[in-house]
Amino acid sequence: MGDPLLAELVCPDGPVADTVEEKRRNLLEGNAWEQTVVYVMEEVTGRLLAVATVCLDGHPNRRTLQPAYVRRIGGNPYVNLLVRDARLHNHVLLDGKTRLGTAALRGALEAVLRERPGRVGELPLVWGWVDRENAASLRAFATVAFRPAKKDALWQSPGAGLLAQAKHDITVVRPAGKPLPPPPPLRAYLPLAASHLKSKQHPLA
Repeated sequence: MGDPLLAELVCPDGPVADTVEEKRRNLLEGNAWEQTVVYVMEEVTGRLLAVATVCLDGHPNRRTLQPAYVRRIGGNPYVNLLVRDARLHNHVLLDGKTRLGTAALRGALEAVLRERPGRVGELPLVWGWVDRENAASLRAFATVAFRPAKKDALWQSPGAGLLAQAKHDITVVRPAGKPLPPPPPLRAYLPLAASHLKSKQHPLA
């Protein structure tokens, strides 16, 4: 509560700016859902670069989610927030290609694998909602093997918007058992430490 690093993060403008700012404010004020928070930080300066959060036990309102197929997956780990500092647009890690949002999302998946592994130590199904106009987040999710749910009416027919949620958001799903790709090299990225819920990543290029 009241984390100064999170307080100093500048949220980007765009289609989901108000939603992102509300979620950040809830984290700062202690009003957020129970969730694991992963920080991407610059090793030398300690500066916060990006944040991802994941509700390990699923969406808190999963029993009332619509449509029905979302309700069925709602108890699986749910990515609630993905944001990088607005001042770092197009910045990457020292490997020259890994974007900050991708690094944060990978850290969230590493937290899921550690805290709530599926069968035989595999990743369970993980899901989230992404605003259809948020190209940066859609790209980050796609990079770590999330795909739009095929049953999503919006994905099948853009603009159909059968439900209020579907009017704006695409349901993205990462199938159970799909392994994480190899991490960036250690000079660019330090995976989630076994004893911490906040990951510290190496500097950007």
